[in-house]
Amino acid sequence: MNNTLIFLPFFYDFYYLYGASLLVEQGQNPYVVSNLQQVMESFGWPQDERVWGFPHPPWVFWMYLPLSLLSPLSASIVWLGVELLSFALIFRLLLKAQFFLFPKCSLQPEILFPLLITVLPVLKTIMFGQISFFLLIGLLLYFIKDCEGAYFKAGLALSLTFIKPHFLLPLVVAIFVRSLIKREPSVLLGAMVGFGIQNLITAIFCPQLYRQYFDYLPSLVQNAPSLNGATLAQLLAKLSDFPFYIVLASLGILYAVKMALSSQDRDLFRQTLVTRMIPVSLLVAPYAFSHELVLLLPALIPIFYLVGGFRPSVRLIICVINFGFSLFILTQTSYEPLAIIFPLGLFALYFSSIRRRLPLKYKST
Repeated sequence: MNNTLIFLPFFYDFYYLYGASLLVEQGQNPYVVSNLQQVMESFGWPQDERVWGFPHPPWVFWMYLPLSLLSPLSASIVWLGVELLSFALIFRLLLKAQFFLFPKCSLQPEILFPLLITVLPVLKTIMFGQISFFLLIGLLLYFIKDCEGAYFKAGLALSLTFIKPHFLLPLVVAIFVRSLIKREPSVLLGAMVGFGIQNLITAIFCPQLYRQYFDYLPSLVQNAPSLNGATLAQLLAKLSDFPFYIVLASLGILYAVKMALSSQDRDLFRQTLVTRMIPVSLLVAPYAFSHELVLLLPALIPIFYLVGGFRPSVRLIICVINFGFSLFILTQTSYEPLAIIFPLGLFALYFSSIRRRLPLKYKST
């Protein structure tokens, strides 16, 4: 190792990504915790800090395997640049997507930016070096391309969300079921091609990862819901050993199928995906943490638009409160479950009569 990093809590997850990429490059198993801990300690991870298992599936490694070619310091700088560029792209995509998803909204960049940069999921994704931005980019591109009628490209974009497939499973089920019953296979085909390309890259460069991952998967499924996260399954796991995540995921999928079969026109279906299926999907996920809640940003557009109508002093107070809450969760990780207020709040909002006061395109949702 050419140089080491000082342990930086704000870049916590980068250590896992970089360590896993090094293990794959060395031909070792990244899903063995002892292997991961050894390589992470070699570039700065404290020996008394627990190392958790590596949860990412093998088809994701194309994204950060190139990091293994760099020194720890160079890799961290490159990854920080990737995070900032991804945020800039998300900012542009949100400004574009609002006109497709919520035509009554017209958020200005100077209003959207401070609201975005102070919200917890955005801050944590950047500070922890997480890959959640890539899922959001895929989701936003899906909605934009679907609105433009480029359904195959929409499916390709949607395949980016398969990086962590359990977060948006009900939403993806709803999209695929509708694609089948409406005899519009382009979205499904695009998603299959995109997912196939990701797997092909892994199969070419590190095919052993599939066997290693599926050997590790039972342990992940058993332990992940008990982690300190922001889903209903994780909260309920503190009360009982019962596998609530199976029940919740099943209910989410049943609701997704019902919604897909409800013969909505395409615009209404798309808006329902944003306002209802995204919060529902994250609530019933087996596990998720506050940085994954960045996927809620499309559903926050109408809220941001209403906030934009307030006086500048009021917007400033909201941003300060946002930032204060974010800083509290970032520094007091035992309170991570409090982040569930984001999907729960949106769930309550969009399933209640209050939604009729929001600048939605269709009031019947």
